[in-house]
This record gives sequence, C-alpha cells and structure tokens, in this order.
Amino acid sequence: MRDYSPYALFHPGNGQGSTLHVSLGFRDLPAGRFSMWDILTRRGVPVLFLNCPNTWYLQGVPGFADDTQSLLARINRLAKRIKASAVEFVGASMGGTAAIRLGVEYGADRITAINPETCLGLRHSQSVLDLSPAEARAARAELAGLRTTRPQRIRALVSDADAVDVVNMAALAALHPVDLCLFPGRDHHVAEHLAASGKLDFLLFGAPAGAALDERLLDCHRGHHHAPPMPSAMAMLRAYHDCTSGRFARALDRLAPLDAAAIGHASVGFLRGWAHTELGAIDAAVQDFFAARRHNPRSVRFCRALSQALLSAGRAEEAVVALSWVLEEPQPDRVALVALADALEATNRRAEAEGVRGRLG
Repeated sequence: MRDYSPYALFHPGNGQGSTLHVSLGFRDLPAGRFSMWDILTRRGVPVLFLNCPNTWYLQGVPGFADDTQSLLARINRLAKRIKASAVEFVGASMGGTAAIRLGVEYGADRITAINPETCLGLRHSQSVLDLSPAEARAARAELAGLRTTRPQRIRALVSDADAVDVVNMAALAALHPVDLCLFPGRDHHVAEHLAASGKLDFLLFGAPAGAALDERLLDCHRGHHHAPPMPSAMAMLRAYHDCTSGRFARALDRLAPLDAAAIGHASVGFLRGWAHTELGAIDAAVQDFFAARRHNPRSVRFCRALSQALLSAGRAEEAVVALSWVLEEPQPDRVALVALADALEATNRRAEAEGVRGRLG
C-alpha cells in the first residue's frame, strides 16, 4: 500500500489485469471510514482512494494532482503501470458527483455513484428543491453536455438510497448491467436532471422524493416514492441484466415470485412484457404491459411498449388509444410520436398519421 498524501492512498491488489477502482471520498474523511475501501481491499483488487478538502475535486487532489487534467493523467499512468484491464470510478455524495464528472471525462469502463449531489462542476451542492429556475437549467445543461466514450446514452439504474447501502451496492455493481449505476437519495434529486437532459435511459425501480415536481420525468415512477424490498430489487436488477443479455426465459423465472401490482414493483410488468415479446408470447406481453401501466397511466415508456405489443397482436385501435394522450403533452416524446403515427397508419388513418409525423419537425 502506498500513501501519496493524506488525500491519496493506493492499494495495488493481488496482481495485474484487474479493474482499477478509483474510490472518491467526501468530507475529508480518511479511507478507513469508507466501507467501500474495506470491501475492495479485502477482495484484493487495485484501489486508488482519493479525497479533497471541500473543493469538489475541481482543484485536483492535494499532494497528488493540482487540477483535473493532471489528476486524470496520473490515474491513467497508474492504470497502465499496473496493467489494469479496466477502470471504474466509484463514490458517494460529493464523491458520487466526482465519480460521474471525472469518470465521464476519463472514459471510465464503469461509473458507480451512490447518492451523488446534483450540480456537477459547481463549487457547492444543492438539492434541486433549493435551485432557482436559472440554476436548475444550468445544472441540466451541464448534464446534457456530458461526453461519453460510447455511442449509446448513459444508462442509469435508479434506486432510493434508503434501500441500498454500500455492501448491497458492491453486489449490484458486480452484475455490470449498465454503464452508469446511479443511486440517488431523498435529498439529492439527480434523477430529475438526468431525465430532463435525456441521459436517463431506464428508471428501473424506486424514485427520488419530489420527482412529481418535474413533469419531464416521464417514466414509470413519476411521483412514486417507494422502493421495493431489497430481495425484490435484486431480482429486478438481475432480470433486467438477463433481458439485456438475451436470456429472456431466465428473466421470467426470476420475476415469477414477484407481484407486479405491489408498491415499487412497476418494472416487474415491464420486464415480463419485454421478455414475453422477445419470446413471441404477444398476448402475455400485452397483459404484462397493462399491469405495468397501472402504476403510471402516462408513462411514455410503458405506453410505448404496450402500443407496440398491441400492434403485434393486430389490435391497432387499442394501440392508438394507449398513446393518444401523448399529443396533449407540450413537449411530446419523439419516439412515442413515431409509435403513435405507426399505430394510426395501421388503422388506415393516414392523414392523422401524417399530422403526427409533422410534429416531429
């Protein structure tokens, strides 16, 4: 173990070829105060623990790097020196903010942020509830401007921090289902900003308090503040991973014990519908998507999936009904508009379909 400074500590792990974990701390606390440090070092993987004295990592790390660019360069040199197979940035609160900002700029293989603060790059952090409209727009612009090293959008699995501690987080991160694992808490409200910036790909379960305040959080849990019990959450996460990996029958087996109508379980129906669609069981998929939609009748994602399943079942009129409300939105979802136009086309309402397509610009 090498102690670069009071704010930089490196554990080389048991050998080369492992993932280098860059663990970002908060509030000047030493490495020994963080469970993640103990978890990773016990696993024998390389860990670089960094902290900073309330500078939000904007001025580097004292005694290790003077600014962001020199910090990223030094991390890169360290990764090459130990021949790391990948680099992960992980942190909580202020460290979670830094993990996202620095990890994206570095081009990390994975970013895990627990309860990250909202205002990336700012010298202070505020809840979205405390931001003025101008500050909120600035924060969203920052998020929208994040550069990624992959062509797809950042994906985020979002959970209430009350349901996830660092030990559970380590287990979830090991599943590696996404590029960004995000766990916002009740007072940080990052999900609204990710949704507004278009970076939120799938809100799997749970929701931040106050989500209903932002009408652009158009997903399955707008205004829904309940996370499922951890065993259910783990089953949903693993089923989601199975679906993204093409293991649809296995996903259905994982979801079988779960009640799609239970609080915090909206995604059970969505995941079952996804799996049944891919397996060709369209009638079952329609019922699954209907069950998911009950949690939020105006979930763009759920209504879009339902309409596609209905179209596949030859029920075009019902598909139109499932999505017609989208036209009432001041800024309708573009993919939902395309789906509605396709449904109208299938019912031979070509003029209406062209009108909907015209709204796409």
